[in-house]
Amino acid sequence: MEAEGNLPGSERTPLAAICVLRRAEDQATLVTVKRLTFADAFLAVLGHACWFTFQDAHDKRRVIDHYMDLAAEIPVFDVSFKSGLEHLPAVLDAIETALDDPACRG
Repeated sequence: MEAEGNLPGSERTPLAAICVLRRAEDQATLVTVKRLTFADAFLAVLGHACWFTFQDAHDKRRVIDHYMDLAAEIPVFDVSFKSGLEHLPAVLDAIETALDDPACRG
């Protein structure tokens, strides 16, 4: 039997960025990718968190702290796009371009 660290797919790689996706049918462009400030990034990722009922304030604080660390350490991008699979290549290209731009990374 293989050790847990040697299982296929168990390798660890640093997270390069988080993209928060949202449909925006009313925007003029097909896709927009924008790096979020810390405050906006924190709210964006927290909005996608799984929430549980915490019995004590310490657990709640710990979860909030982890999301704050995430928003502070990992670039978070807002990706707004018009829906439709025909737009997927343009969405992916725009994300790739943003991630390759040194100004957006840090």
